[in-house]
Formats: sequence, structure tokens, C-alpha cells
Amino acid sequence: MENKQTGILLHITSLPSAYGIGGLGKEAYRFIDYLKKGGFSYWQMLPLNFPGYGDSPYNAVSSFAGNPYLIDPETLFEQGLVDADDLHKALMPNTGKVNFQKLIKTKQALFRKAFQNFMNAGKTSVLDEYAEQESYWLKAFAVFCHLKKAYKNASWQQWKAEHRFYSETLFDKALNEHPDDIYYNVFLQYIIDSQMHAVKMYAEQQGIRIIGDLPLYVSLDSSDVWSRPELFELDSEGHPLRVAGVPPDAFSETGQLWGNPLYRWDVMRGDGFYWWKRRLGKALKFADRLRLDHFIGFVNFWAIDAKETSAVNGQWIPGIKYSFFDAILQDLPKDTFIAEDLGILTDEVNQLRDGYGFPGMIILQFCFQHDQNDILNFPSNKIIYTGTHDNQTTLGWYLTNQKQKKNDNRFMEAYLQKTGFLKATSRLTKANVSQLMIELALASPCQTAIIPMQDILALDDSARMNIPGIAEGNWNWRITSEQAQLLQ
Repeated sequence: MENKQTGILLHITSLPSAYGIGGLGKEAYRFIDYLKKGGFSYWQMLPLNFPGYGDSPYNAVSSFAGNPYLIDPETLFEQGLVDADDLHKALMPNTGKVNFQKLIKTKQALFRKAFQNFMNAGKTSVLDEYAEQESYWLKAFAVFCHLKKAYKNASWQQWKAEHRFYSETLFDKALNEHPDDIYYNVFLQYIIDSQMHAVKMYAEQQGIRIIGDLPLYVSLDSSDVWSRPELFELDSEGHPLRVAGVPPDAFSETGQLWGNPLYRWDVMRGDGFYWWKRRLGKALKFADRLRLDHFIGFVNFWAIDAKETSAVNGQWIPGIKYSFFDAILQDLPKDTFIAEDLGILTDEVNQLRDGYGFPGMIILQFCFQHDQNDILNFPSNKIIYTGTHDNQTTLGWYLTNQKQKKNDNRFMEAYLQKTGFLKATSRLTKANVSQLMIELALASPCQTAIIPMQDILALDDSARMNIPGIAEGNWNWRITSEQAQLLQ
């Protein structure tokens, strides 16, 4: 297809490195080189925010703050903030998984050393200036992290009354009484901002555009909700009245109880969605485009009483719809956004998406649950994926279909034979399924095809990134050093 654009879906934490997790160092630059050499246009990532419970990038401590564990130790060394011995102590074997518990302990020791050297160099004024520049969110975030530590990670609803809600006075008091803690949290954000900026500039130079990911909701136990409770459905003590999720679907028979507090859209509309504009602006400092996660929630959302233990009992509530996007698009071009429109598509969802010209998503794994889809005649204004971070890998999907005797493999094989991707006498096998799925995505009329790195490497479900509805044990897959050799 003429003007077809392609990309790879790979979260930055999955890159190989010597420091326990993929990050913003040479591995990111090498991957950009790989994308350019391969003729790709896009690098799609998951959210880059500071992850909270379950190590999930979709459950962030702040929807503004970057994940400090992406900071590259070798760049700190080049800046004279750590020495060779510090780097050696930060080394971790690449087992193909992120050991978050060990990583956090190891990286925090390194970061503390870098921070002390930064402060000893008399650069406090640099952090003061940065804190003022990012004051809309950063001051509250720095205090939030300090208090989380002081309260041994207890949720903010359990804090003393004088700490339960944020104020500028609270920031001034914390800075006066615990300057090292406050400045340390500012320092990490200053460093990650500078490293992200450098990677973004390199990607631009190489002609690679970055697709970011913006979760619809934010975590209850976050600096966002703590510092701006008036924007969320909370009681006077800060507990949610209703929470977000989705009803039973293809991923879960009992739905997904996310537990995020719902927005007070009426309040947000009142100030022109200022919080959203600031949040989008921060995300777009590093990304060229943004995938709007759970786009359906802008049209209608599944509201669940906070006392429920599953997502089965909820109700659909009308969303914010056009007034939100009319306001947001005053400052941003329409091609900024990709609508993650997976789920229960209604006419209203289609009209909102198409009315603004946002491309929707097609997941090839879902296209062979019956034999009616004609992939080679799909609409062009879509972005096609073999799978996403929430799916099995293509090989894992094939093997599960085989084990459970599902029809999906048979339907895919028949379609590939009918369209000439497979000879009539050839069979779909575990050895060729990943490559054939990629070829099918590339041959579709869809304007853009994005392929998860796991499918390019033809990996099974041991490389799966996330199992929806399972709170722990996800988000840890990494490219091993051996697999990285295949990407040279």
C-alpha cells in the first residue's frame, strides 16, 4: 500500500540493558537506529509515568511525573554525578524479566549518590527554577512522595488530617523541614525530563515519531487525586463514591474492576478542562501522538459503586463527549490522537471518533473468531495491530487456540489460503504464524500497521506484557541480550 506507515510496539522498560530495566540510555538510541534502518515510522510505548501498585504504567503515582527507573546510569556517570564504582554496584543481570523489588533498591542507592553530588555542586537554584517551571504538578508530587515515605506507603486517606489534602503552605513547610526529601524528588524529575528530551530529539533527527499512551483514568492513591480532590468523585475523607472499570468482556467474565475514581466532568468543564490540557501538554513533550486509552469512556463509562468487589454490577453513564474534544483541539491538531476504541462500539462512539477524524484500532487476533472478516478490505483510516500489550503474543494465541481446539487457527489458515499468503497445500503452524500475521497486517489497507516486538521475535506467552484483570506479575518482560543480537 502506498504511503503505508509502520511501527513497533515496545515499552521502553523492555529494552535490554545492564541495569535491570530498559531505559533512556544507549539501548534507546540503538533501538531508534534499528527502527530507521528497518524503514519504520513509529515507536509506540506504554505510559512513561511513575508506576504505583503492581508496577503498572497504567496505575501511576502521578499522571505527570516520569518513571525515575528509566534514568540511564551511564549518563549520570558522564555528567560526573556518579563514579565507576557506583555504576558497577548498579549492574543487574538481564534475565528477560524486570525484578522490580531488586531494581528499586539498587537504583535508589545510585540516585541518592547522584543527588548528593548534584547538591554538593551548588545546583540547588537549578531545582528551584525547575520546580517553579513545573509547579502546576511537581510541588504537590514532591510532597506526596515525601509523605508516602513518612507514612510507610500508606494510602493518603489514612494520613493525619493536616496532610490529607495538599496546599502551598504544606509544600513550604515540607521544604523547610525536609529539604533533602523534597529536592530529591524534584531532582529525579529534572533528570528524567532532560534524558527524555535528548532521546526525543534523537528520534526526530532520525525521522522516527513516538506514539505515547494516555490512560483515561488516574490512580486513587496518586498525587493527582490527593492534590486536586475537587476534580474527582470523592467523599469528604477522600474515599471514592464510585469507581471505574469495564463490564464482563472477552478478557474477563466478571469484567475489570479498575478502582480508579471517576471524574467530576462538570467541574472540569467549568475551567475549560485546564487539568487535562496541562496533562496532555506534559505527555506531548515526549510523544508526537497519543493513544487515548479506553476512548469509549469519553462517550459512556461503566460506573461501579465503590463498595462492590467485582465489575459485574455497574451502570453506563454518559461521558463528556464533544465539549471535551472541542476544548482540547483548540490547541492541538486532530492527528495528535489515536482512539483506543476496543470494546463495545456503539454508533455514538463511532460518530465521536469519526467526527474528529481520529483513527481507531483493529486487533488482528480478534478478526479470526469467525470467518466473516476480510482483512484486505478493511477501511484505510484505521491502525492495525497484530496484538497489543493486553493480548497474548501471536504465537501464544496460536498455541492456545490449538490446545483449546478453537476455530481461530482454522479460520486464519483458510483466509491465508484464499488470499494467497499460504499455498492451498500449506498449513498454518507455530513456526510461521507470527510472520504470516505480520504480513497480513502490512498488506491490509489500514494507513498504519504497528507490530509488537514479541511478534517480530516470534515469542510465546512467556513474553506476554500484561494479563488484564491480574493485578500483579505483569509489565516485566524484557528483550534478552541474545534476542537483542537479532535486532542488529
